[in-house]
Amino acid sequence: MKILDIAHLVSGSCAVYLMVAVLHACGAAQPSDIGAGGHGGAGNLDAVNAGPTAGAGGIMDPVPPAHADNESGSRIRAKYYTADDGTKQWIGWFDSERKEDCYFYVAGDGQTRCLPPTGLLAHGYFSDAACSLELAPAEPSPCGSAQKYIIKQSAQLCGLTKTQVFATGAKFSGVKVYYVNGASCQSETIPSGYEFYAFGQEIPPTDFVPAAVTFE
Repeated sequence: MKILDIAHLVSGSCAVYLMVAVLHACGAAQPSDIGAGGHGGAGNLDAVNAGPTAGAGGIMDPVPPAHADNESGSRIRAKYYTADDGTKQWIGWFDSERKEDCYFYVAGDGQTRCLPPTGLLAHGYFSDAACSLELAPAEPSPCGSAQKYIIKQSAQLCGLTKTQVFATGAKFSGVKVYYVNGASCQSETIPSGYEFYAFGQEIPPTDFVPAAVTFE
């Protein structure tokens, strides 16, 4: 089996950006299928790093273009770079209740919500031979800061990707991980230098601020 290139997992970054701009069209590959053969082919661990963009394996920087008219609400606050000469550039949103950055994506309940943009990305790995207990891969952070969340994305309808947010659970102590290949659950030895974490409880979508498209 092919071995995952560690450098492609985090690309030396201290923060792993996880909100991926994929699955905007029918038939687009899901995050767990990125790479040659995906999890349905040989070399399952290659799927983590064979995405369409530079960086952490198909993971894209979620920050959209800046606009001058971004306005803060009662809970979601606009973030800006402010220069000494008064110049301001919008750089994102901050959830003042949860004390973390957030970006608007479709949550697991189908409602657009301001969700955390960083964490470990689910790639279809499991801790058991029945492929029922999910794991998320990670490389030890060069910044010494563990990821708080595991992000799982899935295509539901043409053009719609739902994003679920889970707490990061305990570090997996096994030496093999499993993945679905066709109708079977196959194993692969974890390469040296890699870690896998169990899924904790899903954060209820209602914990995140909802939003709707409006026109002016």
